[in-house]
Amino acid sequence: MDSIDVPRVLSILGAVAEAATTDELLGAVLEASVALVHPDTAVVTEVRAVDIQNSAVDIADDAVDVQDAVDIRESAVVIRDSAHMTTHVAKGNAMVTAVGPAGPRIKMWPEDFLSVCQQLAFDQLNTKSPWPLVTQTRLGDECPLRISDLFDQRRYRSLEIYSELFRVLGFDHQVAFSIPIDQNRRICVAMNRRGGDFSTSELDRLEALRRPVAACASRIALVERFDIPGVGATPRLTPREHDVLTLVATGLSNAQIGFRLGISARTVSKHLEHIFTKTGLSNRTEVAACWPRIQQHQPGPALPAT
Repeated sequence: MDSIDVPRVLSILGAVAEAATTDELLGAVLEASVALVHPDTAVVTEVRAVDIQNSAVDIADDAVDVQDAVDIRESAVVIRDSAHMTTHVAKGNAMVTAVGPAGPRIKMWPEDFLSVCQQLAFDQLNTKSPWPLVTQTRLGDECPLRISDLFDQRRYRSLEIYSELFRVLGFDHQVAFSIPIDQNRRICVAMNRRGGDFSTSELDRLEALRRPVAACASRIALVERFDIPGVGATPRLTPREHDVLTLVATGLSNAQIGFRLGISARTVSKHLEHIFTKTGLSNRTEVAACWPRIQQHQPGPALPAT
């Protein structure tokens, strides 16, 4: 289906731009994707990196909440998370579903169209024979990819995952893509249809959606670093560092800041070096993006008058 509701899409894109958290962004991406290509069903998932070395599972505290790891094999490991769902990953770097306080970070359209049993069935089938669109979106290229780009219909319908699950769910066609949040996280999107395949123009729409969402995701990831205890948490700045940071956030140059504070531009530069080291920020653009959150953590003194 090639027609789109332009006002609705523009409204949803506004929600994408205004998203303040990853969870809000997941919901906005789901709505935007559905509005652009009109699938029958859709799933959006946040996945996070897991590092697997020498048959051992090393999971960073900020990566994913995992109860235990089971079934360690020579070539792969199956991980069971706090929602009792399993994910097959190969040795080396792998991506698994992120788990938040309320459970796995998954959103569906229509809501809950996949039962828990069907999700588990998919995980088991994907463990047995990894589904290429999952591998592509989690570990490979992020661009939209269709089943029809990989298999003709006869071959697709001969696959176990189709006969055991996708046929029942009415997944005649599927397209999947992903959007980077940061170097360790992605938003993965899968949309399904009965009947007609997703057209080239619909894939172009999804590719166009990826670019602004990726920029928004990067901004959110940067801001969220200030909310993760022990990971990018903001150390206490000195009063002078806070003054410098305040003026940087307003767009002033080092020379202008020096004039405002009665110090040299070189001293301003040294203060910025200390600020960047303490906060994990790397440039003025990141300071501007994170300034509202930094203010919450760093109440500072009033600036002297010029």
